Amino acid sequence: MKRIGMNLNRLLLAFSMILMVSAVGCSESGPELVPTSGIVKIDGVPAQGIMVRFMPDVIDDSIKLPSSQGLTNAEGKFELRTTDNKVGAAEGPHRVSLFDTLEERVPQGQTAKPARLDSKFSSGAIEITVGDGEEIVIEATGS
Repeated sequence: MKRIGMNLNRLLLAFSMILMVSAVGCSESGPELVPTSGIVKIDGVPAQGIMVRFMPDVIDDSIKLPSSQGLTNAEGKFELRTTDNKVGAAEGPHRVSLFDTLEERVPQGQTAKPARLDSKFSSGAIEITVGDGEEIVIEATGS
């Protein structure tokens, strides 16, 4: 009976150590975020309903930075938030993609209207560096 108690104590101690080791390096605050906002224009006109997604362009796979996104309002303006709803984006270079949330989906076999946003903008082809918090202007074109 004594042996079972010792094994259980060792198991609990090992489990506690694993939890402590896995928490090392983690912080509540995460990486430093820069408040980031801007405007999206399509063919020079502010565009409502565009999902703007910023993905950190990091060469070192050991560095984990959050992506950020925002949805443009009627004036084409957006404010970025991380997936856990923190304001801003990680400082540094990003690949940016745009998605039209107002694009009409037509039933199969029917002809769709020309898209408002050229599909090349959904591939992360835009490169933007997040830095001092100045407003970002993204100029896109229609298809």
